[in-house]
Amino acid sequence: MWANRGAAGKGWHRVVVLFGLLVSFPAAADIMVRVEESFNGQLPITAVHWFGDKRSTRDDGSRYVVTRLDEARIYTIDRLAQNYSVSKLPVLNNPGQPLDVRALARDETRSIGPWTARKYEVIGAATAGMQIIIWATRDVDIDLENFRNIMTGLARRPGSEWMAAYRQIDGFPVLQEVQMEHKGVQYFGQTRVVAVEEREPPQDIYAPPADFRQLNAAATP
Repeated sequence: MWANRGAAGKGWHRVVVLFGLLVSFPAAADIMVRVEESFNGQLPITAVHWFGDKRSTRDDGSRYVVTRLDEARIYTIDRLAQNYSVSKLPVLNNPGQPLDVRALARDETRSIGPWTARKYEVIGAATAGMQIIIWATRDVDIDLENFRNIMTGLARRPGSEWMAAYRQIDGFPVLQEVQMEHKGVQYFGQTRVVAVEEREPPQDIYAPPADFRQLNAAATP
């Protein structure tokens, strides 16, 4: 469940989105997570995240964004216009380099939906000035070790280095709160999980439909 830092406005949705670009659950155990995302107190929107083997998708109904680590590409697919664009997925040059990031467990718990969650504060240079609070629970029936591997693997992406802190978090994140300042303006994003389950993914959820038109054909060989 995890955010990518970026400039306010254009890049902020990557900070708000909890799960962003996740990978590496076993193919037979794809995970569907339904979340509510809000930004600066606006009414939340609902999105569905799918996590499979080296691939993930964020779907808001009209558009879905597919991350394929096996292809090092991101697909942005517009259902209404029936088209899509492709971009390269950048990764860090030295993914094995130690990162300055820690997840500090706090003696504070609360109920979030049907779950009891514990508070964690993510700190360190890898947060790039963001204030990140994560509430995590052990009350979900998924493989938490697989989940931690996904999150720490995701830390290879520029701007997502702080996700390495998930190795230190004991549980599945059901609420993420991110605060940042950009050019003197404060921004606050919140992502709340409302449902999580393992299930068979829909067809084409990890790739553009074959009959959709690619907008930037020159971007891919």
